[in-house]
Amino acid sequence: MENNPQPEHIEELSLGFLTPKQYFNAAAKAVENLGWQIVSADSLTVTCHTPGGDLSFGESVTITVHDAVAVFYSKSVNEYYWTDNQNIINASLFKSQLSVVIEENNRIERNLKPLNRAKLGALVPSKAYSVTPVIIYLNVLIFLIMISAGVAPINPTTESLLAAGANFRALTIGGQ
Repeated sequence: MENNPQPEHIEELSLGFLTPKQYFNAAAKAVENLGWQIVSADSLTVTCHTPGGDLSFGESVTITVHDAVAVFYSKSVNEYYWTDNQNIINASLFKSQLSVVIEENNRIERNLKPLNRAKLGALVPSKAYSVTPVIIYLNVLIFLIMISAGVAPINPTTESLLAAGANFRALTIGGQ
């Protein structure tokens, strides 16, 4: 009787621009989003089980984060029942979900720090950054209303600006 080894898959993944802790947090969130059951987790290692299927009891997946790389290791839980290539499919699923989590984290970070946003992102209001874009929009709106009322956009006259509501000290002191 031939003893078939359990299928396994080992892959090194780049941390990219993330610190080991940021990568670990993103990896744990990706595992959770995939619905894999976390068995254990410590500072930079998470072990989980994937759901089983008709021909498999699932796989045991361990993700260990080092200084420069993360190691993805997947092995079938049962030596007699498994689905061919499921370990490789799990690695692909994990990488795909990890990309989604990292992009979501980046989007949240950009919203909290307007200068890190995409081009013209500082003009988009968010929960943490709403007053400045609204003031900009109001100024542009008033400028457009003034132009439509006949004020020259490039070299307006003093009279046209006063008619549009500009401040004139003599009138302001007089109670206007």
